[in-house]
Amino acid sequence: MLIFKKSFLILILMLCSGLAYCQPDVLSARNINTVEFQLQYDFHVTGNTSKILFRVPVPISIPDRQEVLDVKYSVKPRRIHSKDSNNYAEFLFSKPKERITVKIDVKAKLYRYDLSIARKSEKDPLLQDDLKSFLAAEKYIEADDPLIQQAAGGLKGTDELSTVKNIYEYVIDSITYSGYLKADHGAVYALKKKKGDCSEYSYLFAALCRANNIPAKFVEGYAFDGEKEPRHDWVEVYLEKYGWVPFDPAKGDVEHAGLRKKRFQNLMPVYVYLPPTNDEKRIENYHYIAYWYWGDKVQFKDQ
Repeated sequence: MLIFKKSFLILILMLCSGLAYCQPDVLSARNINTVEFQLQYDFHVTGNTSKILFRVPVPISIPDRQEVLDVKYSVKPRRIHSKDSNNYAEFLFSKPKERITVKIDVKAKLYRYDLSIARKSEKDPLLQDDLKSFLAAEKYIEADDPLIQQAAGGLKGTDELSTVKNIYEYVIDSITYSGYLKADHGAVYALKKKKGDCSEYSYLFAALCRANNIPAKFVEGYAFDGEKEPRHDWVEVYLEKYGWVPFDPAKGDVEHAGLRKKRFQNLMPVYVYLPPTNDEKRIENYHYIAYWYWGDKVQFKDQ
């Protein structure tokens, strides 16, 4: 069971590890973007393996965020678990062949949603009980750690939104982008080492929000903005006036002050949301995929 987030090759058509990005419709509309991409997974059976169980999250429609127009599977899933905002395809291969390839083609319409859009329409507040889990400390989001608490204490603003803005600036000023890290390290690591990839930016941002009693959740998916690595992490913060609002501190880490300010409140419609990572049992604490095998070890590659 491994997480695979590898580097990409950019051609006219972007080919990537586990995903092929097919010509986004970015220029057709400022607030809507239609994307088509392919997830591909390959198994190589080199020994005596009796069974392979493979599970992968698949995006579903989310109000104000994305509308999944079509999903096609090259291999019929054994089952698709779909409940609330969770959607997982599961494949079972008994007496597997030497080579197995699973392709999932997705077409989705992405909607721009950010602070500037959220400000235009107030949301009904959630019950406090619904937000408790997004205030608690957890693995990688160590909101109760003394170092996190100390840093958070100096970031309180005059109101909820100004506190979030202070946290955003603090995270960007505190971390240097390290390039992709194979393993997750979390908020405390980011604060101590002063470096990380988009995961650490997001973990630290979420932890500092929670330490200031502002609900925040870690979000995982893809960002189709022309970068080499579409797999991406960001954060959604619950603001009393506006509901859940996305912020992307990693993409906001730019030197130009005006662009940094703009990216705090304006995000392009390039984000594809995957099921929440707090539904850990479905993929056994892994991110984009999980697989199990019975017998000799199998080789796995997403490309």
